[in-house]
Amino acid sequence: MKRISNITNLPLVIVFSLLLSGCLNNGNDIPIVSMPSQGQVIARADNIELQFGNSILTGSVEISGELQAEAAAFSMASREMSDDTIIISPATSWSVGGDRKLVISAKDVSGNASKITLSINILLVVNNQQAASVVIGQDDFVSANYLSSTLNGTHDARSVDTSYGNPLFFNNYLYLPDYEGDRVLIFDGIPTSNSALASAVLGQSDFDESYHGSGAADFDGPQQIASSGTQFFIVDYENHRVVVYNQQPLTTDASADLVLGQSSFGPNNSSCAASTLDDPESVFATENLLFVADADNHRVLIWNLPITQNGQPANLVLGQVDFTHCDLNTGEDNVNRRGMSNPTAVWSDGNRIVVLDTYNNRALIWNKFPTQNNQAADLVLGQENFTDNDANTGISGAVINGKVLSDPYNGLDSNGLQLCIADKDNNRVLIWNEFPTSNFQAADRVLGQQDLTLSTLNDANGDSTDDTTPSAQTLNEPKGCYFSNDKLLVNDMANSRWLIYQSQ
Repeated sequence: MKRISNITNLPLVIVFSLLLSGCLNNGNDIPIVSMPSQGQVIARADNIELQFGNSILTGSVEISGELQAEAAAFSMASREMSDDTIIISPATSWSVGGDRKLVISAKDVSGNASKITLSINILLVVNNQQAASVVIGQDDFVSANYLSSTLNGTHDARSVDTSYGNPLFFNNYLYLPDYEGDRVLIFDGIPTSNSALASAVLGQSDFDESYHGSGAADFDGPQQIASSGTQFFIVDYENHRVVVYNQQPLTTDASADLVLGQSSFGPNNSSCAASTLDDPESVFATENLLFVADADNHRVLIWNLPITQNGQPANLVLGQVDFTHCDLNTGEDNVNRRGMSNPTAVWSDGNRIVVLDTYNNRALIWNKFPTQNNQAADLVLGQENFTDNDANTGISGAVINGKVLSDPYNGLDSNGLQLCIADKDNNRVLIWNEFPTSNFQAADRVLGQQDLTLSTLNDANGDSTDDTTPSAQTLNEPKGCYFSNDKLLVNDMANSRWLIYQSQ
């Protein structure tokens, strides 16, 4: 696929990378006058048009590929001659995603045939300091109470009592971790209005309780949720474990089936081994792999799925030479391309891996899936090289720009095309509109600040002065960012809320 370029100043981006293959009839195919070219940009609601050099037999046109389900019925137009143009419109709008196929087959009046495959990348696009559309955990965008102001200091179906990490949207249910509430809130769909009520809760028997424990239905500091499509995983930070559900939990106080990091439900010990954890911060799953950011052991553990037993040992480790060493930066005196210092988030598509190496103020990227323990990273974000780890260190020293990071914490995600990082101490979320391919690559967009040179909390007017009152445009120590189709969800931790941003 051609690399996406020159997209940082565009208000909305849908990039077409075209692969043409001819379905030939007697050695001939239909001449093409115009079609979406390499790198062409259209809006999510725009039509896709293909103009041919001959008139097309309307009854011969067939549309297939995954985007066909999002398309309205195609229509024909006459540009240079009768029925020479096929117009494909979205039923509503094209969904965000990468490498999405649309296949158009047709015959002309002379009997020539063509089959054209479009490989489509549709990017979620936000503007700098864009206002959020919806807030969860507060009644409005200017409230930032520890618990929602209308709840009189008690937990409820709409309160957020300090959240760490990313949510999960799966099978039309949204799961939000509520760390201090020792629970995970479940919503029917992604809320479309402020202060939405959860429909169920995990970790508690009802919405107004906030007890912690280490049983199969308990949490002590749940942080992040993930699913492989069959199994369901939740990081339980204070219990030094990841709990595993063999089917999607949908009812209040549902019990987990298995546990990682402990030999059984009940104990909450921490240690350094292939089957143990120490303050795990984050979990991520693909169809066949499970990743855990094992923060205080300064490593990322990787399991082959499915998980079938309690205390199942990991299969691979990054950040350490083996499973029995858990040293800061692999025990070396200097920062390096293999070691980590308190990793708090991990993402993968099953090939590439990204790790938030929080106390080293950087993100590490592996371009191909590691084949051995302690394999070196290929790229670094937030630092010019693999040997520096100062916060906000730019080419000319300590600066704020789109390249630097300061305590990036928990918030890391990709939709396969774009990357987001919650840059906590800079009170912003950074977005790369193409997956990074070079060290110290600058982000393209920022949420929470007017531009990439600012870092003040709740600073709506860009005067670099901390404000006590938040707004729909500001952030205060964000600790999560999550792509969900045409939305980006941000965990605005210190404002005790979740924000939902809509693609423009």
